[in-house]
Amino acid sequence: MILTRHQLHRTLFTALVFWTLACGSVSISLAETLEEAWELAISTNHTLKAADNLTGSAELLHKAAQAARMPQLSLHGGYTVLSESPAMLMNTGPESMQIPLGNEDFYTAQATATLPLYTSGSITHGIKAAEFGWDAALAEKTNTLRNLKLNVAESFVSVLQAKRGLAVAHSHVKSLSAHQKVVKDLYDEGFVPLNDLLSIQVALANARQYLLTTEDRYAIALAAYNRFLGRPLTTTVDLKAPEALLPDKDLEELTHRALDNRPELTILNHRMNSLMQKKDMIYASYGPQLFLNGGYEYQENDYQAHEGVWSMTLGLSIQFDGGVAKYQADAIARQQEALLEQQLEVESIIPLQVKDAWHSLANSRKRVEVTGEALAGSEENLELTTDRYLEGLAINSEVLDAETQRMLSHVNYDNAVYTVILSSLRLRHAMGDL
Repeated sequence: MILTRHQLHRTLFTALVFWTLACGSVSISLAETLEEAWELAISTNHTLKAADNLTGSAELLHKAAQAARMPQLSLHGGYTVLSESPAMLMNTGPESMQIPLGNEDFYTAQATATLPLYTSGSITHGIKAAEFGWDAALAEKTNTLRNLKLNVAESFVSVLQAKRGLAVAHSHVKSLSAHQKVVKDLYDEGFVPLNDLLSIQVALANARQYLLTTEDRYAIALAAYNRFLGRPLTTTVDLKAPEALLPDKDLEELTHRALDNRPELTILNHRMNSLMQKKDMIYASYGPQLFLNGGYEYQENDYQAHEGVWSMTLGLSIQFDGGVAKYQADAIARQQEALLEQQLEVESIIPLQVKDAWHSLANSRKRVEVTGEALAGSEENLELTTDRYLEGLAINSEVLDAETQRMLSHVNYDNAVYTVILSSLRLRHAMGDL
């Protein structure tokens, strides 16, 4: 079968479009990939480092709670000066006499060790509360990491999209510049009116203004991306477009998976468990406390038979607080109820996020097909309209409209392509897989 000139043009253009997309996903080895961007962002991001420090803090609090089971040692020492030496007054007759009891200045030293034997579960609940707090901090770090990866991915795609938009804007200016030259030549020869020349000049001026806007958009997108990676904002980059991973499950299965995987729910669950243990710890601290206390005490005294004395005490204590523990426990219970409401809210949001990303992905994939066809048609339409204009069968405004349609077709197609990638990443984020 012999193809006409226009059919051949359309076939070649379609092949060029797919080749361009292939180059976008199979770029040169020097191009920065999304995975490399994630690694660099993770190593430099301050929010993630803050989350790491908070996790370390929670781990240390857990160790501190465990250390409450160990003996507590206290040491005291001092030097005392009295205005008078201690003495005992004895009445032995007409006159009384003083019997010295101690020095007017002396040293003292004391070492005491206390070991908790039974705390009504106070220490155990404290350890569990700190452990759940640590687990919550780990989940918070995981959530911070996945949010960072999504933010970097969105910025990464924004740079790709802005750069592609810049290329389209340049092609728009180039196309109108070429058409202006044609119109100028025709006007100089007296074949077209001045109105045609003025129209293309206005259109070209608008195209150059649009180019300036796209340049600014690209510069801002690039600066935002470089900030995530801790680089100078004006660093130029060559990015490799990531592949859109399509889900292999239906919407219902993906929603169940998201509810199982999302760290936000894990965080809230650990926090509620930690509060429950803290409440039990408060009640337990007012229960019977059995402890063993031992120590050595030395006091310098020339009149005392034994200046140093060892001691051992088995003690039991119970506190009565007038309702303090109850109010503290009730306050924690209200905090638990607040976290439960937050959990219910998150559980209602997650299915919506999954559904939104799912439908956005499906819709954008269809848009790629539709806008791809429109893109090929717009290129052919511009060529045909330009030929008709040169033959005097079309007016200048038709050529300008055809060029505008060509540019918009490129913009719509590019938007659809990058929305597929973004929707795929957002769906993975919504499911907790990013």
